[in-house]
Amino acid sequence: MRQFDLHFHVKTIQGDKLLLLLQELTGIKESTLIKSAAIEKEDLLAGTDSEPDYLVVSQSAEDWYCIQHNSFKKLYSWGRVLSQELDTLFIQVAHRLDDGFCYFLAYERGQRLREIEATGLSEIPVLNGGTLFPFENPHADGISGYDIRMFDRDFMVDYCIECGVDLHNLHLSYYSQVFKKSV
Repeated sequence: MRQFDLHFHVKTIQGDKLLLLLQELTGIKESTLIKSAAIEKEDLLAGTDSEPDYLVVSQSAEDWYCIQHNSFKKLYSWGRVLSQELDTLFIQVAHRLDDGFCYFLAYERGQRLREIEATGLSEIPVLNGGTLFPFENPHADGISGYDIRMFDRDFMVDYCIECGVDLHNLHLSYYSQVFKKSV
């Protein structure tokens, strides 16, 4: 298992417009098409305030794009802009194995829908806000999404699957568009 997962997902058939919006958000005008790129531990930015400056964009399903990035920042403005401009769903996920940090953020058409943040140090998520998805209220076991315990990677994977994202299959093609800020 990877030491970390940092990516967001955008449901769209407008791939060219998505790439233009990513250029605007990052300020990186040049990108490269390469085979099987990935963000590695040495690419991570320190802290949680840094905007991503390294993106790997891959089509993950017929109408979904997976964008791996190198920052643990919560991408509120990116979610708002991308979901509004593309009139679609945006999902950000983050997971860090060493401390059990797990994060899920969903925007649709410019509006924040749901946000959950947890660490392995706490049984209860430190953040659990927004409107419940239909699949959350109540769960089959009678527990509402506001009452979840131990929001871990498996739980995050389940949320993504319910929203249409398969975290086990992030690449539909062998090639990725890479945006990387020059040093």
